Amino acid sequence: MVSAGDASGMPRVDLWRLRGDLEFRWVDGASEAAGYWVVKDPFARELFCLNPIEKQLLDLADGRRTVADLIPAGSDLIKPVESSMEAIAAFYVRARRKGLLVAAGPHGPLERSIAAHPGGDRAKSIPAFIGQLIAYRLPGVNPNRWIQIPESVRRLVTMPRLIVALLVIWIPSVAIIVSRFDQIVSDISAAYSHRDATWLLAILVSVAFAKSVHEMAHVVACRWVGAECREIGVMMLFGAPCLYCDVSDLWSVPGRFQRVFVSAAGMLAELVLAGLAVMVWALTFGSMLHDLALVIAVVCSISTIVVNANPLLRYDGYFIVADWLGVPNLADAARRQFCGTIRRIIWGRLEQPEPPQHVGRRLPAAVLMAYAISSGTYRLLIVAMLSMVIYQSTVDIGLGWLGVAFGISLLGAMSFRMAASVLVRPQESTLRWWQSFRPAMVVASLFLLTAVLFAIPFRSTVVAPALLVAADGHDLYASESGRIKEFVESGTSVNAGDVLFQLENDDLEDRLLQSQAAVTEAEANVQAWRARRGGDSASSAALALAVKRLQSAHSDFDQAQKRFARLTITAPVSGQFCYSRKDSQLAPDHGFQIGQWVPVGTSIGTVGHRHERVALALTRQNEIDWVRAGQSVRLRHGSFSHGGFVGVVRQVDRTAWESVPPELAMATTDSDQSAYSDKIHYLVRIDLEPTDGISMPVRTTVVAEIAVESRSIWDRLRRLFAAEFRGL
Repeated sequence: MVSAGDASGMPRVDLWRLRGDLEFRWVDGASEAAGYWVVKDPFARELFCLNPIEKQLLDLADGRRTVADLIPAGSDLIKPVESSMEAIAAFYVRARRKGLLVAAGPHGPLERSIAAHPGGDRAKSIPAFIGQLIAYRLPGVNPNRWIQIPESVRRLVTMPRLIVALLVIWIPSVAIIVSRFDQIVSDISAAYSHRDATWLLAILVSVAFAKSVHEMAHVVACRWVGAECREIGVMMLFGAPCLYCDVSDLWSVPGRFQRVFVSAAGMLAELVLAGLAVMVWALTFGSMLHDLALVIAVVCSISTIVVNANPLLRYDGYFIVADWLGVPNLADAARRQFCGTIRRIIWGRLEQPEPPQHVGRRLPAAVLMAYAISSGTYRLLIVAMLSMVIYQSTVDIGLGWLGVAFGISLLGAMSFRMAASVLVRPQESTLRWWQSFRPAMVVASLFLLTAVLFAIPFRSTVVAPALLVAADGHDLYASESGRIKEFVESGTSVNAGDVLFQLENDDLEDRLLQSQAAVTEAEANVQAWRARRGGDSASSAALALAVKRLQSAHSDFDQAQKRFARLTITAPVSGQFCYSRKDSQLAPDHGFQIGQWVPVGTSIGTVGHRHERVALALTRQNEIDWVRAGQSVRLRHGSFSHGGFVGVVRQVDRTAWESVPPELAMATTDSDQSAYSDKIHYLVRIDLEPTDGISMPVRTTVVAEIAVESRSIWDRLRRLFAAEFRGL
């Protein structure tokens, strides 16, 4: 960049001219005054958007004027618009760096400076590298030769007919979703619980197919409106192969509605797949196709709307909003507005306001600031969530420290890039930010504010799955194996001694009869020997042996009677009897049936208080350090319409994984189960406060929110680092 003084005394050696091979096209904006020029570089395959003033400035570069002549000529040309000589000079330098201008003579000072410092943002290399890790593009091909839209097809498939076809698919699908919403929610949970290799492969292939259809829809729509698709190829998205396409030539299409249609074509195609998948789900049952169709419906509808339709990221939603508003460089304009505002706060009068470089419609500064803050916050949340996913994945293999380091690197790169853009010194200053009073004070204040926020203790909760059980409950187990002959229903009020389950076991019954017969035979044998009055030693020895056999027979008979009596399971106390839930797909009221074989050790149920309940929460070792007796707890469940129940922690007991109630074990995902079973875990007993006649179902899995002591962000980070980096 040159100054006004440099422009007035610069020798006539820097001659720049506009490239003759550039393609210019005028694009209509949201209004007649909001149009803009699109410049296509055929060699670099890049597109640039220019406002009418910038186009006039470029036209002045004819190769006969030096840069020193271009600057005042440009200032006179754009009047009455006011702009500084430095801003015009900076525009020409940027145009030269981007290749829109070429040297038409010997290299002068500016040309040599540009050659020595070609520019480039180092910070951009970090997110670019991270982006390649997430989505790596393989070399593609030009599809324009083999994707042609015949004119007859254009006349046949009109926009009204296309809308009718979409409605024919979407309306029945929406009707199915509304009428069977509860079943869909249940089936989604069951579908996502599959973990076998065949299922995961089917999911991978289906998602790759859906995303490929998304990209092909962009290509077809782009060719439909007369634009070219630069490239189509295969991209590895999180390791899954799918198609990608480059439709950046879309900016050269003059019609705003046509550009919006092409940007939305991918989402429309996925929503069509979602509608078809819902119909397949409704027509099938109990098969992999049934579950797979539901997963595809979710991926192609909810995830597509949340991700692709989100205008805060540079996906389809962003380009739709940018075209609809008539601001092709919405993100860049918002970034410049945000950085300029922050720089003026930091540097004060040293930072001169940058002249507006708007292309298309001029949006208010407040709108641009709001978009910049929203987009930056959302990107930060995405990076934080990605870091958390990576951290959880590395924890399962014992490399949690690596996940923490990777997350810090991601967040640090974003923070460094932002700080570097606002702390670079202005042209009017010769001092770095730490050498200037105002910037140093602003940065120090920010650090102090951050430290205070990190030190303030915030309310904290430990969230854990919990099981509602009856107060003073007694667990019942099958002491002997047998088939169910009769039983009482779950939820029945019983008295102490009432028969709950009557089992039958043919082997135990036969053994009881055999032992009884053996006793009868032994008694008869003893009586026979006693009837003999002989006093010889042989008779006495035989009688003693018969008595011992009788005692042994009585012992076997008593043992057989005890085992046979265990087939009758009775209530130890008065209260309410409830089954134990043994399977995630098994309702608690349908756990047993007549004739069912019950193995020894099977959990039958519990008998406890009819109305009072307690909760058992399952927590991990890294969470139990915060749980103390007397802390308040709130239970959440979808059926608790009044907001849930509250209680107090009574005690914390360490327990073996085998002793954990099956309902709690099933309340965790497969990955959580491995984390629980491989580490020390605890059962937290929670006493619930009495309710005013509100019945709480027993053996129901709920979510317990334990209000532990307040923790600061610094304390949480310190414990995280201590847990993951200990021993390295």
